[in-house]
Amino acid sequence: AKVGSTTLSRVLDAVYKRRVSKSSTQMTASTATISKPKKPKKIDPDDAAIVLIPNATPGNSDKNGAMIHTIDFFRSFISDPFTFGKVAAVHALSDCHAMGAKAQTALALAVVQYAANESMTESTLIDMLAGACDILDAEECELVGGHTCEGAELALGFAVNGYIEDVSLLLRKQGGKVGDKIILTKAIGTGALFAADMRAKCRGEFVEEALLRMVSSNRIASECAMEMNGSESSVSRRGIRSCTDVTGFGLIGHLLEMLIANDDAEDEEGNPLENISAALYIDKIPFLKGGIEAVQNGIHSSLHKENFRSRRAVSNHQDAFHRFPIKYPLLFDPQTAGGLLFFVDCSVCDDFIDKLLKTGLVPDVSVIGELKHFDDIDDSGTCEIGTVCGSNTNRLHIINSDD
Repeated sequence: AKVGSTTLSRVLDAVYKRRVSKSSTQMTASTATISKPKKPKKIDPDDAAIVLIPNATPGNSDKNGAMIHTIDFFRSFISDPFTFGKVAAVHALSDCHAMGAKAQTALALAVVQYAANESMTESTLIDMLAGACDILDAEECELVGGHTCEGAELALGFAVNGYIEDVSLLLRKQGGKVGDKIILTKAIGTGALFAADMRAKCRGEFVEEALLRMVSSNRIASECAMEMNGSESSVSRRGIRSCTDVTGFGLIGHLLEMLIANDDAEDEEGNPLENISAALYIDKIPFLKGGIEAVQNGIHSSLHKENFRSRRAVSNHQDAFHRFPIKYPLLFDPQTAGGLLFFVDCSVCDDFIDKLLKTGLVPDVSVIGELKHFDDIDDSGTCEIGTVCGSNTNRLHIINSDD
């Protein structure tokens, strides 16, 4: 299972502090004028690493282009290696899509189960990589290599490299403004659904419904967003403000990341970004039928308990928990190959929804909430997901759209 956001935040903070301490010691001890140690940079909280390409256009770094690096890896949750390969590829590519970049190459890390003979190992590996390549080839992302090994469980992941020509067009987690609409492109509930499936307590039709969405790439939604933004030269006038993909931390966890991303951040002109919170319309959120049934049967994903710690961000947690006893827990459900989550200016929201629906490939897309002003910022410093501080407490309010 994926490491929870609380644990991950503490680990990254501890490693960063150690690197800073070690770097400071090295700089103090160094007397040379060449190759002095540099102070380490904090890991950027966006969905993928951004590596600027130097010297392409001197004096205009935005036009130099950038490489986008991301990686994902997880064990199989279904018995069909071909379909699992497709899901793993969609999941890995989503970080590039969330940032508006074009995936170019992928390296695979494949683990096949110990088998009685080589032919079984070979057959499983062929099926898994064939499924993955169907997705990668459709996006013109070349599988250029990788590593394989045997292990206790079938697993697959990819390190994906993407590219964007104009860095200013990148979609980031930060950038939302008060009044923006919150748009989700895929139904949620895969974590609970497959937890139920592993217990043989999920209908086949519900598994099929989930897999149909999980093998559907987020590329179309990403391209629609980039097309709408591409006509505007000024970042401040672009209607698609920001984006992330909804995966292991669940809808609440990833939404909270986007809200917090504005704290202490500035726009392209150096002005502070608005401090934002969100009202979520639970009746507008698309849920998988199998996810609903799983929660009704008291079944949750193994990561649900960790994700549920983010409930401190919900100002009306007790009310929401009792008022929406089935749907509310699914807001914390970890997703595999989930959809994209956008903050969109209300003036272009309807056009964006229409554009997505006309493709016929984003049937679940829905406006699930709206951004509000947030003034309960803790001045003691930036807060990480999972920590107890003013930056992420009472940041969300769960209601029905007609409340």
